[in-house]
Amino acid sequence: MRFELAYKAIAPGLQIIAPWREWTIRSREDAIAYALAHNIPIQQSTANIYSRDRNIWHLSHEGGRLEDPANGPEESMWQWVVSPERAPDTPAEVEIGFEGGTPISVNGSRLGPVQLLGELNAIAATHGVGRIDLVENRWSGSSPAARMKRPGHATRDGASRTRSAVSGSRNIAFPATLAFATPSWSITACGSPRCAKLWTLSFEYQQRVTGTVGLKLYKGNISVATRSSPYSLYRTELASSP
Repeated sequence: MRFELAYKAIAPGLQIIAPWREWTIRSREDAIAYALAHNIPIQQSTANIYSRDRNIWHLSHEGGRLEDPANGPEESMWQWVVSPERAPDTPAEVEIGFEGGTPISVNGSRLGPVQLLGELNAIAATHGVGRIDLVENRWSGSSPAARMKRPGHATRDGASRTRSAVSGSRNIAFPATLAFATPSWSITACGSPRCAKLWTLSFEYQQRVTGTVGLKLYKGNISVATRSSPYSLYRTELASSP
């Protein structure tokens, strides 16, 4: 829908060909039967019927028994993150560095975005961090790395910006994200000055979210251990008793 509405907004005269609306395939079982009949190699079967999407942000499953919210995920679906019960008995300590709201290092090593996500994914998945079971309402789950970055960013955020700045940032974050995640907003917002202003404000709000956050990972849980920032608003002389 996002792509289609974009085409309609930019070139309303274009004919959109959507095979899903024209063929007789109406279920995953139909799609599997079609693939088998035409010798199309697929991983799915009637016993392994889930649709899977995987990238550096997530590995998601849908379909099959998951179409009934009363059913929980099977252990075999968790192909990335180990079970918290089987995670190491010794916690992992991870320090994430931020510059202007962007994570730029892991345990002191400066990494590019893809490398950084890969490093955090490996650490988090090993310690059972990143499993999410949800009923999808347009937005889906996220990666082990994302589960680590959120508390890290939030902690760094709260330590280096005023309460009103944090509140203002969160107020604009939702509509700014909506512009990319929801079909109608993708067109009405991203093509307008409103979207540009939202993103400009968002980037300005993030400039002081700089420093490091230490996290402890243990059997599926994340706790914040340390935080440090050159822009920290915390003052020991004010917080300590005389």
